[in-house]
Amino acid sequence: MARQFGNLTIRADGLDGKKAFQFEAQLLGMLRGLEATETGRVLFSAFRAVGREVLLFPYNDSLGHCNAYATTDWGLYRNKVSFTPKTWFTTSACYKTGAAGNSAHEVLFHELVHAIRFAAKTMGKHMNDGQEEEIAILVTNIYSSETHRPLRQRHADFSELKNTTSVTFHAKHRALIDLFCKEHPALSLALARVSYSPFNPLREYYDRER
Repeated sequence: MARQFGNLTIRADGLDGKKAFQFEAQLLGMLRGLEATETGRVLFSAFRAVGREVLLFPYNDSLGHCNAYATTDWGLYRNKVSFTPKTWFTTSACYKTGAAGNSAHEVLFHELVHAIRFAAKTMGKHMNDGQEEEIAILVTNIYSSETHRPLRQRHADFSELKNTTSVTFHAKHRALIDLFCKEHPALSLALARVSYSPFNPLREYYDRER
């Protein structure tokens, strides 16, 4: 039985019985946990504004065990996120103590950033795959900063971004930030206003643009 969270649908495809119930309950709990943060509320507001349904279903190891992905295709749910919570719990081999951006909530948040761009039809419109990952990491880092987690440096691994402030990051990545803000003006401005995130290059961008 699928569960609903706004216009996000959680469905345990390929699972049944207790495993299906656990998957849906865990993922619903995680979404509620994200909603308890300022960054999470901004992201979910963006999904409501776009108004397109998104399906969340179990990840089947198609891209290797320690992974997850967002995609779009035809069907009732054109926008989809494939993610399994327990893969990224602290008891999993995929979770590394001291690594950046690899908690279950951060991995899910990262894929939801891709999903909002799919839903808004901006994914891949002006950015290549590498830039899309940089944007997902940037927005997730704003969430990580709010929740007092280390910031992630790059998509290739979960190494930590060190010795970098909002000012220096904005200076280095201004062109990419400018493109994201133009593609998502309401979302980017709302993210810039997240008050509990010390690391927020979007805030730096809008402060300079005013």
